[in-house]
Amino acid sequence: MRLKAWLAEDPFRLPRALFMAASWLLLLSVLLPYWSLTLMAPQYPGGLQVFVYVTHLAGDVTEVDNLNHYVGMKKLNQAAQVEKFLAPLAIGAAALLAQALAFTQRRWAAVLALPAMLFPLIFLGDMYFWLYQYGHQLDPNARCASRRLRRLCLGWARWGSSRRSPSCSLASGWRLVRRSWSAWRFTIVG
Repeated sequence: MRLKAWLAEDPFRLPRALFMAASWLLLLSVLLPYWSLTLMAPQYPGGLQVFVYVTHLAGDVTEVDNLNHYVGMKKLNQAAQVEKFLAPLAIGAAALLAQALAFTQRRWAAVLALPAMLFPLIFLGDMYFWLYQYGHQLDPNARCASRRLRRLCLGWARWGSSRRSPSCSLASGWRLVRRSWSAWRFTIVG
């Protein structure tokens, strides 16, 4: 009952709180991996894992780079240098806009939520671009030269005797933003 009374005093309290929480979670997401790749093969019983953060790579990057060398692929750390620099700035700007949206009660202010809502899609699109580039710009003089090697953004794939499992943790963040947006949208008065 107290929650109902608290919300009745100001119908914008819940949407404000949700947008504030979403903006802080967006900022905290920089500390978590946005994408991961698991390579399973008989010679690696525990598998090899690479974790992609918005600013760096972690995990078995050196070992995966050594294996990629045989098919003629460039080193993973060379990819997306501009994106690694700009992503924290973009996330910070999107979080600030979400904070501003929490205190604005105008219908047009919904535009302020767009950067936060589009960031996961932009990340996946950029990730797909770099996976495509790395899989298609292979050195033809490599030991195990292949015309092309495609890694998936989402799902499972097999290549030779290995199994790859990329995953994306953006889906849960996207649901939180959509939920906040729905709560905010239905409480607009003016």
